[in-house]
Formats: sequence, C-alpha cells, structure tokens
Amino acid sequence: MIPNYTQQEAELEEILGNDAPEEFLCLLTYKLMKDPVRLPTSGNICDRSTMQRILLNDEHDPFNRAPLKYDQLIEEHELKERIERWIK
Repeated sequence: MIPNYTQQEAELEEILGNDAPEEFLCLLTYKLMKDPVRLPTSGNICDRSTMQRILLNDEHDPFNRAPLKYDQLIEEHELKERIERWIK
C-alpha cells in the first residue's frame, strides 16, 4: 500500500519538527509552522491554520484573552521564508 500525500507530509513534519529551531514552532501546538502569523494583541506568533481553528470558536487571543478577529492576524513573511529555507 502506497501512503497518501498527507501521511508523507505528516511524517516529514514530525521529523523536521524534532530538529526545528524553537522560533519555527507554533507556540500552541509545538509543530513546525507553515504560515506564521503574529497576534497583534499579545505579539505571539502561531501558525495561521491553528489560529483559524481557534478563532472560529472563540474570537479571543489565547494568550491574553483580548478580543481578536481573523483579519487582524499579521503575516510574518520573513519568518515564513526562513522556515522554507531551513526545510530545503
């Protein structure tokens, strides 16, 4: 049986995440970020997909409980580029 792409991707993420610099890990899941965003209310950086799931249920910053909407998330382009370089 050939593993599907999502299994391969998850395995690669697990391998890379174990050796990833701490700044490349989501503060909530401790997994390697693919699309880092800054939370303007606390200044913390998390993966966009994690924050999207959280904000669907509760529109508050999980670190300080300040009101927060999805469109307020700030893209971290430089960090995303550094993560992509490190993966390669």
